[in-house]
Amino acid sequence: MPVTGPTTKPSPGTMVSAHRAAETMESGELPRDVRDAIDMYVPRGLPAHSAHYYIQAEHVRLLRGRAQAEKNADRWHRLVAEFEKGLSDYSIKDVTNYVVDNCYQADILLHTGFELPDDPTDLMDAVRGGVRIASIYASFIAPAWWMAVRRVTRNGHGGTRSDWEIPPRAPAQKVRLVADDVLGTMGWLRLNNEQVRQKIADVDLQCVAEGEARVGHVLFSELLQFP
Repeated sequence: MPVTGPTTKPSPGTMVSAHRAAETMESGELPRDVRDAIDMYVPRGLPAHSAHYYIQAEHVRLLRGRAQAEKNADRWHRLVAEFEKGLSDYSIKDVTNYVVDNCYQADILLHTGFELPDDPTDLMDAVRGGVRIASIYASFIAPAWWMAVRRVTRNGHGGTRSDWEIPPRAPAQKVRLVADDVLGTMGWLRLNNEQVRQKIADVDLQCVAEGEARVGHVLFSELLQFP
C-alpha cells in the first residue's frame, strides 16, 4: 500500500527522545512518526529533475536536517562506541554520508580477527564463503532504524556481486540485539524489511526509478536496493 499520512513536524537531525519503546512493528504498518517524516521532508507531485523541486519547503527542510545531523555527529559517535562495547570481537566503522543520505550508518564486519576495509574485496581471499557485513541505518529525519546483512562474493567473471542475506545468519542476530538495546534507549524503533520496502505514492527521487520510491529510500538512502 502506498504511504500517505498527516503532517506534523519532527525535529530534524537530532537524537530522538528515549520515551519510545525499542520494539519492532512486525506488520507492514508504519509508525506515525515515519509517515509524518515522509510528508515533511519529501516534495510530492514534482519530478526530482525539476528546478522547482529543490526550492520546495520539504527539500529545504531535508537539507537543514542533514546539516543539523552532522553537527550532532559526536552523539552518533558515542552510540557507535556503545556498539563497539557490545560487539568487541568485531570491527565496526562509521560510514555516515551527510551529503546524500538521511541516516547515520555503521558497518560491522561479521568475521573476527580482521579490520573492516574500505573495500570488502580486500578480504576476499582471507575469508571463506564471501565477506559478510551488517549495516545499521538510523534515520535522522524519523525515529526509525533498519539493519541488513550483505554478502560480497566473486561473480565468476572476474568481478564481485553483493547479495542480501535473508534471513541473516549468526552472528548477525547478536548485532541486532545490541543495536536494539543501544538505539532503543535513544527512542529509535526498528523497522522490518516489509516496512522499508513499502512504495510511496506521488514521490519522485533523483536516484530512484520513477514509481519505485520506497520508505527506506526516504528514511535512509536513495542509493539502497532493498531485499
